[in-house]
Amino acid sequence: WGVEPVITVELDPPKGLDCAKVLAGSRALKEAGAHAINLAENPLARVRMGNLALAATIRREVGIEVIAHVTCRDRNLIGMQSDLMGASLLGVTSILAVTGDPASLGDEAGASSVFDLNSFTLLKLLSDLNRGVNALGNPIGAGTGFTLGAAFNPNTQRMDVQVGRLEKKVANGARFAQTQPIYDIARFEEMMERTAGLGIPILPGVLPLVSGRNAEFLHNEVPGIVIPEEIRKRMAGKTGEEGVAEGLAIAREFIEAAGAKAGGFYLIPPFGKYEIAVELVSFIKQKTRKAEHRGD
Repeated sequence: WGVEPVITVELDPPKGLDCAKVLAGSRALKEAGAHAINLAENPLARVRMGNLALAATIRREVGIEVIAHVTCRDRNLIGMQSDLMGASLLGVTSILAVTGDPASLGDEAGASSVFDLNSFTLLKLLSDLNRGVNALGNPIGAGTGFTLGAAFNPNTQRMDVQVGRLEKKVANGARFAQTQPIYDIARFEEMMERTAGLGIPILPGVLPLVSGRNAEFLHNEVPGIVIPEEIRKRMAGKTGEEGVAEGLAIAREFIEAAGAKAGGFYLIPPFGKYEIAVELVSFIKQKTRKAEHRGD
């Protein structure tokens, strides 16, 4: 295990104006030892509180780093540059650049997807803003100072295509990557082997399962998630506390097997249950302390 891995945890912005739960979760996770909070932007194309303003609030009130996801779906090129300069003003400096789920996936009748940019050109724009110029090359000042992240999906039959995409993202400025949830350690090891030459930390997504039904839904209905048959068998028929306990056991086994090979861990608590993530953060810290004690 050796060096302490970076631990980041995804929390959902609220659907309304009350952000007490996400602030409480951020505090509990900071106390447990998490290094950063991830905030998705209107995930599944459903309206939630603006994550850039929420990120600034969490940074100010809790004192923990926040990685704000920025999608290409909701803003045109003008609005994107304006909001990113505003994020810089608010002190939000860690950005995960993602394409975003299409508006048709959500429940907002009449909403349209913009997609003036994609994840590659968004990274290029962010890199330009860091250099102190806008999309037209006009000077904006000293530069924004963003740390840029990208998404990576290892759950595909064509891993080489995904590695090629990540290479392009790194060339456009990505300095770390976070993955879709992974449940297959062999797939994780293949991903780490194939991306080793890119020289950036890759944080595997860890989404603890809570029931047999939850496992089947994620495997069959959610694009980008593949759950091996043996894990679905372990979860089969389990619900309630038994389901949560088994899901946590599976997550711990993955984390232990991934160990020092991972650039860190991107924990995604199910249904916003940040207490589950707190348990996993504590587990990772405990593993690191034991390794330090042994002198590994």
